[in-house]
Amino acid sequence: MKQFQTEEEHQRYWDERYKKQGCNTVLHVNSTKSDKAKRKVELEWALAVQPNVEGAMGIWLSANKRSARLLDFGCGVGRWFPVFWGLSQRYTGLQYLGVDCTPEAIRLARQQHPTGRFVVLDDLNTFNEGPFDIVFCCTVLQHIVVPSMLKRTVAFLNRMLAPGGLLVLVENTEKIASLPYLTFRSQTEYRNMFPELEFTGAGVRLSGQEHFILRGEKA
Repeated sequence: MKQFQTEEEHQRYWDERYKKQGCNTVLHVNSTKSDKAKRKVELEWALAVQPNVEGAMGIWLSANKRSARLLDFGCGVGRWFPVFWGLSQRYTGLQYLGVDCTPEAIRLARQQHPTGRFVVLDDLNTFNEGPFDIVFCCTVLQHIVVPSMLKRTVAFLNRMLAPGGLLVLVENTEKIASLPYLTFRSQTEYRNMFPELEFTGAGVRLSGQEHFILRGEKA
């Protein structure tokens, strides 16, 4: 299947998908799945991914002992907000901002999580709320298949991460055929996108596919 060739195709696809599938857009790709199947996927993520993400951020926050700003890049409908809200209760001063390029996703995020702050990210070049101490990016880069868009996104993430800050990436690294809206890249490819960061990582299997959680600090 031919992958998207332009950023306009990318944006149109996600706009339409969120309008059709709502909160089932990401994680539950097939919105016709049974509730039991959806709960199984949610449980997999809660058991395999969440402890790694919370652990990496908790270690960083404990070591730095100061208030921190967290950017949830590609936040979608705010699926990770409850996790970060919990962290903010343990580490006073943690400030959350969720951003996404899809207005419908942000509308749903605000609706579901009224205590969170969510913003439509419509232009990487004019966004000026950085830098952030922690940048979180979960299964976002794998959905950017247009090379020019990926290049600008990686540059943006590097710009948003403050010196000494923590970047946490979660991406699918399974070696299977790509889709129009998705590209499977290796762990090495993701590491090479951020050469200034010293990454450590952990591999997990979710829904039978390999995912990798990378965490690295900026010098």
